Amino acid sequence: SLPDLFHSLCLEPRERAAADYLRGMGASGLGVEAAARTAAVLSTGAEGAIPLKEGYAAAMAAQNTSYACVEKNIRSMVGKLQAGACGEYQALMGGLPAERPSNELFLRRLARRILVSPEIGQALCYTVARNWKLQ
Repeated sequence: SLPDLFHSLCLEPRERAAADYLRGMGASGLGVEAAARTAAVLSTGAEGAIPLKEGYAAAMAAQNTSYACVEKNIRSMVGKLQAGACGEYQALMGGLPAERPSNELFLRRLARRILVSPEIGQALCYTVARNWKLQ
């Protein structure tokens, strides 16, 4: 089906790139999967065009859990990354924020970051995402 094709061509490589990037910063746990899936969905539209709740919905479905759990797992992971303050995290955030950033800010930065990953077939994904709307 078209949604399955879209997922395999666009979301899977983006989700994998996001998860690898997060793990490279030292992230672990359920927040990695939720953040990677959410960022992958956010990265399929123009910057800021896809509502955060749409990304959370994809993570909720993948983890068979609630909005609150997805939000909490990501918040906890971001808090740990903020506390660790590794160089990759600081690069992603444009320096070390004074306090833990919001999930939305973090996830939108992550979505932007995975688009520049060399393993992402950006042009194909953009064309598919622009021309087809998932139901």
